[in-house]
Amino acid sequence: MLKYTPKQARALAGLTAETLRYWRHRLKPIRSCRGHGPVFTFGDVVALRVIERLVRVFGLHIGSIEPVAESLFEQCNRRNWLRADNQFVILDLLGKTIDIKASSIEAVLSGPSIVLPLRHLVEELNRQLTADQRSHDQNVFSFDRLTEETFV
Repeated sequence: MLKYTPKQARALAGLTAETLRYWRHRLKPIRSCRGHGPVFTFGDVVALRVIERLVRVFGLHIGSIEPVAESLFEQCNRRNWLRADNQFVILDLLGKTIDIKASSIEAVLSGPSIVLPLRHLVEELNRQLTADQRSHDQNVFSFDRLTEETFV
């Protein structure tokens, strides 16, 4: 399984170093993700990106996400992210639960909830990864053609 360094995870999730450091302190699932080596899975990066959206777009505080963080990271790490077409994060604000459903129709909302489609989020992550991969491709070196006369 491919893993990402904290710097790579930060860049993919759109976080500053200070934000990731603070979230590590507050969110139990990533407390142990220390050091400079690869420790974050793609599921972790998806979860970080979801949290980033909940904080930035919906104005939630990280403290309100703490009770559901373990469930979010667990669900994100269980999923196959090759296709996220009809997957949605559903955050029940009163029940303090979070689920990833195959469609928003499956969800039975018991009160105020946030429904976040994952398709564009995962597509964006995949674009970032493939763009980054292309920038690290090796250069092609051209060599003069060797003939038998070269060695004589």
